[in-house]
Amino acid sequence: VMASPELAAAYKDASSTPDLELSSSELTAAARHLGESCSAPNRAFVDCKNAAHGDPSACTTQGAVVTACAAQFFEALRSNCKDEFAAQAHCLDTRNQDFGKCRKTQGELDACVFSKMGLKGCFKTYDTNQEGVFSSYSKK
Repeated sequence: VMASPELAAAYKDASSTPDLELSSSELTAAARHLGESCSAPNRAFVDCKNAAHGDPSACTTQGAVVTACAAQFFEALRSNCKDEFAAQAHCLDTRNQDFGKCRKTQGELDACVFSKMGLKGCFKTYDTNQEGVFSSYSKK
């Protein structure tokens, strides 16, 4: 069975950006900073998916932009905060992803990201359940 031209084009868009080679600990360590850094492309993807009644295959172009943004973010993170990022990922990896046991390394990563990458530590979340809920993990 041949795929429709639309599905073939969607697959080409979806596979145009290389996958990110990251562990779950690395993704978890950087999650909130990634969310802030890539909030606009993430929002565009969610808006597209909502307009397509939940069908992500209609939004492969936006998905590729999200992946490219994430790749650029991790490149910048490794350039600016390599040691702090590695320490936080290692802490999470060896402590069952428990942030409560990794506050020291999280604080060091946060301080680096805030000072060297210009991020603030908070962003609006745009998941399909709680659109527009303000989320902040930084202590005031």
